[in-house]
Amino acid sequence: MLNILLLGRNGQVGWELQRTLAPLGKVVATGTSGGPLDANLENFDSLARAVREVRPRLIVNAGAYTAVDRAAMFLALLGVSTPTFVLAPLLILAFAIGLGVVPVSGRAGPASLVLPALTLGVGMAAILSRMVRSSLLEVLRQDFIVMAFATTALTAPVVAALGWPPGRARQPRGT
Repeated sequence: MLNILLLGRNGQVGWELQRTLAPLGKVVATGTSGGPLDANLENFDSLARAVREVRPRLIVNAGAYTAVDRAAMFLALLGVSTPTFVLAPLLILAFAIGLGVVPVSGRAGPASLVLPALTLGVGMAAILSRMVRSSLLEVLRQDFIVMAFATTALTAPVVAALGWPPGRARQPRGT
């Protein structure tokens, strides 16, 4: 029997995944409501305890519409809306002057490329994360996903690729 650890049982996606993952095996759904086995990504100790107790073969994070999801989407919104000419000096203050892990400027090797790459990449990463999240939540509601779960056509390793249409879903290596 397949053990599945589902993080985020209280959200809309979590409720749906509890129902749809049940045919695949034993689903242990966790949340933050003070239950006997509560784990989330905000508390590493509780997550490690849940993994030790459940011994899952598959861990699914269904944290959509929760505090973690709202925080991630807020950071993505900041990344999209902050212009690079504001973000660059903030990154220089934080990483070059404050922490001293990269040079402020110059050609001191690959370390000099970190701040410019980070400055230019934050906006695109924020846009990509918002697009992937909305697309995945939309696809999870599609009939072919519900049907694949109902007929158990999806095996456990393919559940990690929930957002892909069945014809293009590939099983990860090593499974």
